[in-house]
Parts: sequence; C-alpha cells; structure tokens
Amino acid sequence: MLAPLNYIQSLRFTTDVSYFQFLNRIHDVELSLSSHGLWDVPHPWLNLFIPRSSILEFNTKVFKQLINQDFSGPIVVYPVNRDKYVFMKNLLQISHPLLHFFLRTQLLVFQPCRFFCFLFDSNSNFPCRWDNQASAVIPEESMFYLVAFLRNALPSSGPSLKSQMDDNSKILSMCHDISCKQYFPTYNNPAQWEQHFGSQWQNFLELKQTFDPHAILAPGQNIFQRNQILASPS
Repeated sequence: MLAPLNYIQSLRFTTDVSYFQFLNRIHDVELSLSSHGLWDVPHPWLNLFIPRSSILEFNTKVFKQLINQDFSGPIVVYPVNRDKYVFMKNLLQISHPLLHFFLRTQLLVFQPCRFFCFLFDSNSNFPCRWDNQASAVIPEESMFYLVAFLRNALPSSGPSLKSQMDDNSKILSMCHDISCKQYFPTYNNPAQWEQHFGSQWQNFLELKQTFDPHAILAPGQNIFQRNQILASPS
C-alpha cells in the first residue's frame, strides 16, 4: 500500500489492529486518559483547511517557525481531493457490517459528499463529490489539506491552556494571507462570518432565509441575531 508513495521511510510508523479497534480508537484513548484523570481537561484543538498551493508556505511559517519542543500533542495532516468521485454502490456491496455502520454514522457527521443520497439506495451508481451545500467552508482549490492540532491542557505538565490558546491565535494570524479556512471557527460578528464563508456566503444566507427566517437556531455562533427577520431569497 505504501510502495507508490514518496516519503522518508525512516519516519514510517505502523501498528496493526483489528477493524473494530480502529473504529473504536478514540474511545480507547478516552478510557486510558480517564483512568488517570486526564480526560476532563481543556482541549484547545485547532482544525484548518490549507489549500495545496499554500501548504509549503504554511510549513515554513508554522511547522518550521512556530512549532518547537514545547508544542505538545499530536498533529494530524490529511490530503483531501474535493473533486474525487466516490461510488457508494461499490462500498455498500461490501458485506462487512461494521463498514455499513461506519458509513451510516461517521461519514454523516462530516458530510464531505451527499452520502445520505446513497445510503438508502444501494443500486445507485451516481458519482459523489464534495457537497457544496454543506456549511463546512473549504478552500476553493480542488486539493487541500486538513491540518489538525489536537492538544490537551494537562494540569500538571506541558504548556498551559493560555499558552496553547496563544499558539492557536498565532497560527490563525499566519493563515490570513494564505487562504486557509478554519473548521468549527469562532467569530464575534456577521461581518467576520461573511468573510469566512467567502463565495459561499450568499448560498448559506439563502438557506438560512428559507429554513430559519426568524434566526431561531444556533444563536450562540453570532452569525444572526435570534428573532431577526431575514428577507426571503429572491
């Protein structure tokens, strides 16, 4: 599986687990940390979508300059192809029940494509791409990277919560000039949200106007004011 890849082989780390252990890996981590009283601590996680054209600049500014020995916690990097076709028919023909459970639960959370269109129609062979109707904002380029800083603020060791939050702010400030998008961001006013959504803002606004014209849902995100009457889309 790794043979076609171009990478530094001395940095390869692999571990063999059962399929169920792979699906249940986060729960195992939770149990391990809970047994030591380390699960119920702040998790200042930061998830970013980095355009392919900017990943080298991100590497120079963040990984090489900001990340140092005091930067604890795992960093996960995933390449994503927003135009990659996925044939759900082929996946659903696999008889393993755990795969079906994963498709019907885990993939629905992130919804990179309209998976729900195919979960109830195994005869469909229609190609699926990233769903542009989803509210998760991604870079405009077809290839981008998910970069996740998954850190915990431990009470007795490692960087403090304030230090980790400051690191997150520094990383975000470096992202402004390279068209990065934050997953699950926090902004203080509609203008910042409009800048975040970019070209998708009008589509997002029209969906809000259609399905929640009085802005009843999700007032805590500071996108719309509750009971604010939104004009119907033209």
